[in-house]
Amino acid sequence: MQMERNKNNKYVWGSIYGTKNAFNSGNYLIEYCLKNILKLPAPDLEINVFLDTLPENLDDFQFVINPGCTNLGPNTTLAFSKKLYSKTPIICFGGSIWCKGKYWMLPVLKNINQLVHIAKNTWHPIGCRDPFTYKLYQRLHIKAEFIGCPTLFCQGNVSSGDYVAFSFGRENVPEQLKLLDHITKNQNVKVLVHDVIEERYCQNLRAEIVKDVSRFLGVFYNSKCIVTGRLHAALPGISANKPVFYFQGIPEFDSRLTLLNYLGLPIQTINDMYNIDYSSINYDFSKVLHLKESYTNYVKTFREKFVQ
Repeated sequence: MQMERNKNNKYVWGSIYGTKNAFNSGNYLIEYCLKNILKLPAPDLEINVFLDTLPENLDDFQFVINPGCTNLGPNTTLAFSKKLYSKTPIICFGGSIWCKGKYWMLPVLKNINQLVHIAKNTWHPIGCRDPFTYKLYQRLHIKAEFIGCPTLFCQGNVSSGDYVAFSFGRENVPEQLKLLDHITKNQNVKVLVHDVIEERYCQNLRAEIVKDVSRFLGVFYNSKCIVTGRLHAALPGISANKPVFYFQGIPEFDSRLTLLNYLGLPIQTINDMYNIDYSSINYDFSKVLHLKESYTNYVKTFREKFVQ
C-alpha cells in the first residue's frame, strides 16, 4: 500500500535500469525492491540518470531518490556527475563505486575530485552497498553507512522447487555453456536472460528460458538453488536463504563482490561449479539479517527527516 500524496513530499526518482545501450535487469530488480520497501507515492518527476540531467532548479522538490547500483563512481551517470546548485538532498539507498581488474585503483586516483564531488552532492551519511565503497569513503573522511542492497529483502513467497536457476556472467561464456550443458544432464534448469546478447547463448539448450525480468524474483525464490555469475542473481537467492553458487568467468578483483565476501559467499571459478553440493548454503545468513537491519534503520532515518 503506497502512502497518500502530501504536498510537502514532492520528489524526483532517479531511474537506473535503462542505459544508453541496454536494459539492465539487475538495476530493474534494485528499483523494484526499493520501491516496495519505501512505499512512496509516485514521483513528481522521474528521470533516467544515465541519459538525463536533474533540473537546474530543484527547489520545488523535497528530495531526490538515488536507488543505488554502481552510480557513485566517476563518469557513471549524467544526472549525479553534474555540479548541482540546489540544496535539495539526494539520498542514496545502497550505492557502489565499481573498480575492477589488476590496476583497479588507477581510475579512483585519476578521478578523485569527481568522486568527492559526487559524494558532496549526496546526502550524508551516504548509503553504501559494499564494504569497498564504505571503506573508501571512510578514508576520504566522508560520512557513510554500509547498508547493503534492497534485493537482500525477499519480496515474495519462497518454496523449494525442483530446478536450478542459472544466470550467465559476462565473461568466458564458452566455459559457462559447457558448465550449463553439464548441469542440464542431471538437473532441471531455468536460465534467466539478463542481457539481450544472452539470447544467442540459449539456442538448443535443454532448459527453460526466462526473458521476462518481472518473473526473475519468483524464479529465484522458488528454485532449488542458484548458479550464477551475476551479483543480482546471487543477492535475491540469498534473500530467500537459498543455496547460492557464484562464479567469476575471469578471476580478478571486483569491488562489487566485496559484498559477497562480507556475507561469506565463496567466489569460485567456473570449474569449481562441476563439484558443488546443490543443497549446501555457504554464506552467513546472520550477516544478511544484520545488513537488513542497517538498511531498515537507514530507511527509518530517511522517513523521519524527509517524509511528512
